[in-house]
Amino acid sequence: MGVFKLLMTGVAVLKVDELGRRPLLIGGVSGITLSLPLLAAYYKLLQGFPIIAVISLLLYVGATVWLMVSEIFPIRTRGRGISLAVLTNFGSNALVTFAFSPLKELLGTENLFLLFAGIVNISLVHSFCCSKDERLELGRNRTKLSK
Repeated sequence: MGVFKLLMTGVAVLKVDELGRRPLLIGGVSGITLSLPLLAAYYKLLQGFPIIAVISLLLYVGATVWLMVSEIFPIRTRGRGISLAVLTNFGSNALVTFAFSPLKELLGTENLFLLFAGIVNISLVHSFCCSKDERLELGRNRTKLSK
């Protein structure tokens, strides 16, 4: 699992300038969006097929977020901005870790993964609506400068 994530991160690093950050972000979040309902289906209906859980976890890869975080803050405030982003990310991870077991008991495993899928769907909509394709912005700036 870790080797696959490392390989996909390498692919993302090599392809990020060619494909753009926005498409990689949307692709990564889309993979997570697919993986969580698939995990819910595994726990609800498909427990005899462990390959479903493995495929779900392999879809759960997204590396572009960290690259985008390093680019959205102006240089003047980048250090503080990245620190805040890392703190938010780790805080969110801790919240999910501590809440997972009680929520699992309350909702059941499959419903918990569906809840997480709903949250990730909000992220996917946000990625579509609010993230910019910087390659287009750079291209427009170059065109303006060349005139």
